[in-house]
Order: sequence, then structure tokens, then C-alpha cells
Amino acid sequence: MGEGALSEAGTSRWAFPEGEAGMSALPSIREAKLPGAYIHAKGALEKCEKIDECQEWADRAAALASYAKQADDDSLRTLATRIQARAIRRCGELLKAIEKAANQHEAEARARSGAGPSSRTSAARDAGLSKRQKDTALRVKSRRVGQEGES
Repeated sequence: MGEGALSEAGTSRWAFPEGEAGMSALPSIREAKLPGAYIHAKGALEKCEKIDECQEWADRAAALASYAKQADDDSLRTLATRIQARAIRRCGELLKAIEKAANQHEAEARARSGAGPSSRTSAARDAGLSKRQKDTALRVKSRRVGQEGES
């Protein structure tokens, strides 16, 4: 089953079981956990940004060659962009898994029942996404679904 796919029963694999706290209990972005590999990579990049090893090299030609190689290497930026794009896409997948409320009355009824998020908008807001970020995530998810259907 691919990312964002529905199970054979037709339910999203991100759906919360009955009775458990749903997505409305999301932590704020400041309190959200990050994967260990992400934290490690971020720390390594911060260290690399603060410490300029080449500056200490006595061989200026070797330092110049290293700086030139670093300046020409887009791999770190490419990987960071891919990680960010994946995060945006996954936000869209999780938001899409929330059934769209037919109107504000239905959203309010969901909120009162406490059975999961009242709407995609409230779930996005609870997660710390701006309206623009929510709309972008949903648009990216929709575009990706359209592209997958073409292949």
C-alpha cells in the first residue's frame, strides 16, 4: 500500500480508533517531536555552519579547492528540500484523511462530540499550520494524486 493509500476496508491508515483522542489533541509545533535522524542531521549542519575547518588549514590552495567544491555541491540543499517537500505532502495526506465537513454546523457537531477533529481547518490550526500552509499541503496532495493516476 503506497503512502496515503486507503486500506482494503476503505479507511485511512491514519484514522484514529473510536474513543481515542483524535487529531484535535495535537501538540503545538514547538512541542512536536522530530525524528532522531532529523535532529542528528540538523545538529551536524549547525556544527558545520559554525565551524569553518578550512580556515585553519595552512595549505591555502587545499582550502580554496575545498571551498570551491562546497560551493558547487547542491546535495545538502537538495536533500533538505526533499525532506521539506515530504513533510508538506504528508501534512496534505493527513489533512485529506479527515472527512470534509459539509458545512459549519456539521463541523460544530463533530467538535461537540469529540470524535476526532471537527474540520481540516481546525486540525491544521491545532497543528500550527497557517491557512496558506494548509492550502498548500492539500494542493500538493491533490496534485500528487493526479500525477500518480497518470503513470
